[in-house]
Amino acid sequence: MSSRERGFSLLEMLVVLFVIGVLLMIALPNFRGAAERSQAKACHANQRLLIGQLEQFRLDKGTYPMENGTIDLEQLVAEKYLQSVPKCPKGAAYAVSISGDVVTVTCPVHGQPKSP
Repeated sequence: MSSRERGFSLLEMLVVLFVIGVLLMIALPNFRGAAERSQAKACHANQRLLIGQLEQFRLDKGTYPMENGTIDLEQLVAEKYLQSVPKCPKGAAYAVSISGDVVTVTCPVHGQPKSP
C-alpha cells in the first residue's frame, strides 16, 4: 500500500468541512429561538392554569380568593388548588385582574396567551 492510499486528502477534508459548515448555517437559526419559544409556551400554560384554578375556586367557594381588594394566589395553595404559585420561566410574577367574571393573567415578559 502506498502512502497516497492511507488517508484522506486535504481536498476531501475541506469538502467535508464545507458541507458541515453549510448544514450548521441552515440549522442554527432554528435552534436559537427554540429556548425563547419554549419559555413563552410554558409561561402561557402557567397563565391558563392560574385562570382555570381561579375559576374553579370561584365555582366552589362563590368568590375569588381576595385579600385587601386584590387576588391572593397563596390562598389557592393553602386550599390545595395549586401546589405552588407558578411564575414565569424568566422569573417574573404574574399580574392578575378581574373584570366582572373575566379573569386576566398577564406576564410582564411574555404578555397574555392567545385564545385557543
